[in-house]
Amino acid sequence: MDINSEAFTQKLPDYFRWDASVLVKFNFNKWAFGITLDVQNVINRKNVNSYFYDPYINDIRTTYMFGIMPVFNFKFEF
Repeated sequence: MDINSEAFTQKLPDYFRWDASVLVKFNFNKWAFGITLDVQNVINRKNVNSYFYDPYINDIRTTYMFGIMPVFNFKFEF
């Protein structure tokens, strides 16, 4: 069997995450601003990012994406 025929046959597991956000908006006569707290991956699922071969341990390793990630946002509107 030719090893090249197996290239790109592996598939990563399905990607799944839940996000939640809260927005507080302040309106004025000619402008407004909002503050947002966005929490990405609320359920802290470790989604697979990639597989790679590690020659030091002679095995395939897995890298994972971030767990819970808070994101703060300020938005000014004129």
